[in-house]
Amino acid sequence: MLNLYLLRHAKSSWDSPNLSDFDRPLNERGKRAAPFMGEVFAKKGCALDLVVCSPAKRTRQTCDLFLQSAKLDLRVDYEDGIYEASCRSLVNIVKRQDSETKNILMIGHNPGFGELLHFLTGQREHFPTATLARISFDFDDWLHVNNESGKFEWILRPKELNGYNA
Repeated sequence: MLNLYLLRHAKSSWDSPNLSDFDRPLNERGKRAAPFMGEVFAKKGCALDLVVCSPAKRTRQTCDLFLQSAKLDLRVDYEDGIYEASCRSLVNIVKRQDSETKNILMIGHNPGFGELLHFLTGQREHFPTATLARISFDFDDWLHVNNESGKFEWILRPKELNGYNA
């Protein structure tokens, strides 16, 4: 069995209009949401073997804050293809993962992550910043990932969780 966790980056700042989209950092709300979601992940007792993360500044910051608060120290692969990725590109990234890696967290962006969730599970969900979703697969190799091959397990949105202060 495989598990794919999708985490959309936390809220980013638009304060510096001269910065490229790629270089936008988290804003204060994002700096609270990312570690909060890491704590939620840890409390759920989810296993994790690998993080595959967009190299954009806001996703890197989300990753660092999430992993630190979840007390996880594991390999992070920065994947250029996640930034501004189509659903098809994201599926191809998932399919390339090693079959020995059973639990993967991908950190990236919308609209791609919402589309990926729908493609893999048939489930349409609102996917705001810092949202975390879990998809499970009843096979042992990421190569088999395809349209509606996954089971929608859950989705967690920070604003809907107790203890979150926007």
